[in-house]
Amino acid sequence: MERLFEYFSKPKSDKPHSNNDVDVSFYISTLTALPRNFHNNIYNGVNIIMLLQDQAEYAVKVPLYATFKQAATLLEEIKDTLPDKSDDFDPDKPLKGITLDHLVVKYLETYKKQGKTISKALFEKRTQGMTAKKIKEAGFSYQKGLKGYKVFPLEKIQHLLPDKFIKERDYFAKQQALEAKVMLPENQDLAFVKKAQLIIDEVGVPVIEKTAIKPITPPKSIALLCRLEKIQL
Repeated sequence: MERLFEYFSKPKSDKPHSNNDVDVSFYISTLTALPRNFHNNIYNGVNIIMLLQDQAEYAVKVPLYATFKQAATLLEEIKDTLPDKSDDFDPDKPLKGITLDHLVVKYLETYKKQGKTISKALFEKRTQGMTAKKIKEAGFSYQKGLKGYKVFPLEKIQHLLPDKFIKERDYFAKQQALEAKVMLPENQDLAFVKKAQLIIDEVGVPVIEKTAIKPITPPKSIALLCRLEKIQL
């Protein structure tokens, strides 16, 4: 029903609607915010687009991401506070089972002299006025471009994160506040009825309430008949 409602609630044309149109609104239970990295900084460029798309596809509620190394380093620092070893958890391998499903990219510039990394300022100073050939002959080299790496949402290990870390990142508190919003039972029933009515109005199929076991197919309508057949092997 949720998929039907999503389909029929989206405007598709300017055709007239019935007098039974209803306005259905619901609580949003997922945080709508730009993705942030381990240091609580908003991603930039194409990373925002890629992570927003993944946020919907993977149903990420708290868009805070970290690399495996960043998370492992943090948990190693608080290893004494981690849960004891059990069938489902090993404090020596707290990230076991975590998958890195989200790709982000970073622009990198690397400058070297005889294979050793040097600063950009030193490279530019030593190679000023040189051609590419002379730069290479002098033992200098440089690389520029995008490098991809994988991250995962920190909500997967939220139960392991220290309180200080969580409090410094308000996305966790905002998501908790959203989840705390619950409709009253009578409103939940009303919302269900409104959603069902919207679908019925759009489909245009009459609804017949009947207590008999045998269903009645309305005239001039399309029926889908399902028949169970016993297959003899």
